[in-house]
Amino acid sequence: MSAPGLTTPRTVRVLALAGMALLVLPLVALAVAGGAERLGDALGSAAVRQALWLTAWTSALATLVAVVVGAPLAVVAERSGRAVSVAAGVIGEVTLVVPPVVLGLGLLLALGRDGLLGAALEAANLVPTFRSGAVVLAQASVAIPLVVLATRAGLATSDPLPEQAAAVHGMGPMRRTLRVTLPMVRRSILLGAALAWGRAAGEFGATLTFAGSLPGRTRTLPLAVFVELQDDPGLAAAAALIQVGLAVGALAVARALQERAG
Repeated sequence: MSAPGLTTPRTVRVLALAGMALLVLPLVALAVAGGAERLGDALGSAAVRQALWLTAWTSALATLVAVVVGAPLAVVAERSGRAVSVAAGVIGEVTLVVPPVVLGLGLLLALGRDGLLGAALEAANLVPTFRSGAVVLAQASVAIPLVVLATRAGLATSDPLPEQAAAVHGMGPMRRTLRVTLPMVRRSILLGAALAWGRAAGEFGATLTFAGSLPGRTRTLPLAVFVELQDDPGLAAAAALIQVGLAVGALAVARALQERAG
């Protein structure tokens, strides 16, 4: 929504138009390359449907993990002493800027069969690599920062008086966090969850490196798009459009939550 009486300089409009073109052109190319015509083929493909179903449930579970650990991490980052806050903030957000393939390699070296915890995990038959659980871990690792960022933004602008009043009336830290702090920023948490789900559903690099690309077990929709590209670019474009639809849906939910919060 534009502010009354304010205009945008022509140079800014031109640059904005160039940015829009750069972002929209690949999506148009997907449709023109046969993606739109072959959506039916993609939805009828057993491999694509299998990958879509795997993406749906693993990304949902990864989002749940991201919320369960990301929201508390945000509280620690915003409500602790400076040293702890900085450390928690950096740890909670660092994977946002680390390349996913690097993150996947780190997970492999930590949790893989020959990794730091490999012997202990193998003894307990809990080595996650090349299993669906590895997909969830890879997706969650890139989704957590979005929950942390959104929740921290909510906490930074929230009124501290309810928390202070709860403390004065003897409410313990754990109960205060669960009953007062987190409910105050529930919309921010939901916003982070929506963005986290979109990010988890589109994860590629960490998943491929850590979980592999096994049909029915670890081959999510982004990996299926890459595989189909080798044999049938048209079908790959159609599957990619389905992925775009998932991303647009996540953004629509996020926008709706932002408008409600406003």
